[in-house]
Amino acid sequence: ADGSLISPAHFIPIAEQSGQIILIDRWVLRHSLKALSQLQDRGITLAVNLSGQSLHDGDLKQYLADELTASGADPHHLILEVTETAAVTDFSTARGVLQAVRDLGCRTALDDFGVGFSSFHYLGQLPVDYIKLDGSFIRSLLISPDSRVIVRAIADIAKGFGKQTIAEFVDQEALLPILKAYGITYGQGFYLGRPEKIKKIIEN
Repeated sequence: ADGSLISPAHFIPIAEQSGQIILIDRWVLRHSLKALSQLQDRGITLAVNLSGQSLHDGDLKQYLADELTASGADPHHLILEVTETAAVTDFSTARGVLQAVRDLGCRTALDDFGVGFSSFHYLGQLPVDYIKLDGSFIRSLLISPDSRVIVRAIADIAKGFGKQTIAEFVDQEALLPILKAYGITYGQGFYLGRPEKIKKIIEN
């Protein structure tokens, strides 16, 4: 009521409990595609998180196809992310949805990978293009030998399955040579770039 922002950490659990998260996902997709249509000519790609509940949205593929057509957005510039936990909890459904999304020309990512310590067997079975290493490992990479072992192992196995890796929480320069040495393809974090309003990016 006072115009202040409500954190996703607060409203997403409530939306998930009430079932409203699917409508929120659709709202985010629609607005993301509208923005993407204005950014894609500059080579910009948008990554959008989907909730685990949207994996059970039987109309998701058709909705996404319709919105891609209406917006004029290039699906190759859209990456849809699902968490490792959501994907493995209902593996068969997740695999079907991810493949349907890829059939539309979009790319896919497995987010927060490593915290669930699921079998690496799933990496070869899920149709995803990117593996995002959970930020807890990256945050402790400089001080934890265990984190270095885990990150290197995930990167090697992901590469073996033909998938690219993304490191979350890259917040300092000292992490870059380690990530490069491990063959990590991309990074995400405040050292590389802070969040900006989409309007500002479009205007520039």
